[in-house]
Amino acid sequence: MPVLDEPVGALSGHITRGAFRYWRGQSGRRYLHTVYALEEWPGYHEANVIFVRPAAGGGRKPLWIGRIGGTSAESLSGGLFARMAEAGASEIHVHLLAGSETARRAVERDLKAAAGQLRALALV
Repeated sequence: MPVLDEPVGALSGHITRGAFRYWRGQSGRRYLHTVYALEEWPGYHEANVIFVRPAAGGGRKPLWIGRIGGTSAESLSGGLFARMAEAGASEIHVHLLAGSETARRAVERDLKAAAGQLRALALV
């Protein structure tokens, strides 16, 4: 099953409808993500993230799926964020509902499996 992003149906027609997206893992489970423009990254220290660029027809293409853990936004801005911006990412989708490092790893594996990514890329 490919990674699937979808709007949050309950927010259809609401002003915040673009602020949240679901991404579906290989397991079929949906993970709610908050959508930020790269330049609006709030600097969370423990989260699952997907860097996203616009795709044809209004879709979104994931460029990088991983975890941010114990790393400040300042140190990321010169590395991963810069590489993702160069690759065309304009958004970062953030999943904050995994309550432990073990849970964040499981979310990452599920989403990467759906995206067909073989290597685990994580900042810890």
